[in-house]
Amino acid sequence: MSMIPAVRTLAAVLFAGITTTTIHFSSTLYPYSIDQPSSFRHIIFTDTDNHRVDYFFPALGSFTTNANIYAVPGRDAPDEQTYLHSIGGHHVKRSARISIAGQLRPVMRGDFKGIAGRWTIEQVTFAAHGYVWHLTASYDVKYKKMRPILIAILSSFKLH
Repeated sequence: MSMIPAVRTLAAVLFAGITTTTIHFSSTLYPYSIDQPSSFRHIIFTDTDNHRVDYFFPALGSFTTNANIYAVPGRDAPDEQTYLHSIGGHHVKRSARISIAGQLRPVMRGDFKGIAGRWTIEQVTFAAHGYVWHLTASYDVKYKKMRPILIAILSSFKLH
């Protein structure tokens, strides 16, 4: 009898375990909190536009698989569809709606292809409390199974 089915079952159980526990995370950069899966790590980094970003990534995945959040002072949120097209997104469309700050907000999705391979970005941008918020889930197409976890992170977003 082969051990491969048993190994696959164990791997599936371990992978499914990623979603079982969450940690309440309160940002030290911005006035918000989320539910962070316990298997995810958090770092703060500065992106190429000089934004300080809360960056969450899983132990399993690729460097394009993450959730990240940042805000900039402002009142007018840019058009997400136009933005995703401008950075090379294909097949840009609304993929979901999530409730944030008492409003249903569209999640815009774009597919990308580059040196890093193929990946998808799903992003919510909105203005609230004097900031324009950028909530992003990104995943390598090989790790599409991570999408529900990443969208759950964004869906758990709470302003303070």
